[in-house]
Amino acid sequence: MSRRASHSGFTLLELMVVVTIIAATFALVPMSMDSWGARSRLEATANSLVAALSQARTQAIYDGWPAYLELGYAPDEEGEDKDRFAFRIRFTSQISTTQLESSDPEERRRLTAQLERERTDLWTDWDELPDGMVLVGISEAKGEWQKPSREKPFEIGFTSDGNAMGAVAIRIEATDMEVKREFRTATVTLNALTSLATWSEGEGELERKRAASEFRR
Repeated sequence: MSRRASHSGFTLLELMVVVTIIAATFALVPMSMDSWGARSRLEATANSLVAALSQARTQAIYDGWPAYLELGYAPDEEGEDKDRFAFRIRFTSQISTTQLESSDPEERRRLTAQLERERTDLWTDWDELPDGMVLVGISEAKGEWQKPSREKPFEIGFTSDGNAMGAVAIRIEATDMEVKREFRTATVTLNALTSLATWSEGEGELERKRAASEFRR
């Protein structure tokens, strides 16, 4: 008995479906690459702010004077504010500490008063946030956020012994990520107790301030 050869293959409809799926997949690749790039810039911005806070703290300890991280709008060459967020560090020259170390007590008091009157603040250059990154707000208390001001930069300070002057949260957002806000934001937090900064994904908040009575047994 002869057998009839059987042939298997794809129908025209099946081929059209496969081609459509492949085309849709390639159409999503640029969007995915853009989101990945924006995500990388968001993480890099958060890490840069953490590093800047650490640098300001170190500068305060090294100089023996308070130091501040300033957050605001970067000025252009004419001094006008640009629509771009930036940060910089304000500090005092280290020369004051060197002079005081080699003085007797009476001379140290005199120099301290003189240096306090004559000391001049110095600034680092503005460090602009990458393209697509915006400074959404700054918080000094849970649930209370303020937007950056064009009139005066927001200051986050450290005392001369490196202690944070208060707890602060900084929220940044990648505006070029087409995802839910919780996935395109990051929050940098400065702990008032440890004076250390960290960052986390999403819209983080400071911890609620506890009353003195809550610590009593």
